[in-house]
Amino acid sequence: MKSCCKSARAGALLIGIALAGGAQAMRVAGPAGAPTPVTHAAVVAPTPGAAAHAPTLDLAAGVVQAVDLKKGNLRLAGRVVGLHPGALRVIGADGHAESGAGALRPGMHIRFALEPATAAASAEPRRIVLIYIE
Repeated sequence: MKSCCKSARAGALLIGIALAGGAQAMRVAGPAGAPTPVTHAAVVAPTPGAAAHAPTLDLAAGVVQAVDLKKGNLRLAGRVVGLHPGALRVIGADGHAESGAGALRPGMHIRFALEPATAAASAEPRRIVLIYIE
């Protein structure tokens, strides 16, 4: 009975460590089922300066009025917005990835993100890179 209590405490400790600091803990059975020592992986935090300069994707909401797959664009609120051909991800209402813009239909409520603005592409209109179907 003591070994049962020890393993229960060890399991609770592992869960506490994982929840507290984001550290990863793993218990692996060794040869003949003997437990091996618990190992901890170090969590590397990003540098503060890098996060400040990283582009972010801001979501906007809209209703699809028209889809033109040949031209690679959508009409939302009367405006035509291009779809990024290489980076577009479409996530369905169930949370699973869709095959692409072919899953979109007029009348669908979506949340979408445009590609991050960069100085080099400032002359070009930003295209949609991420779509969540609601």
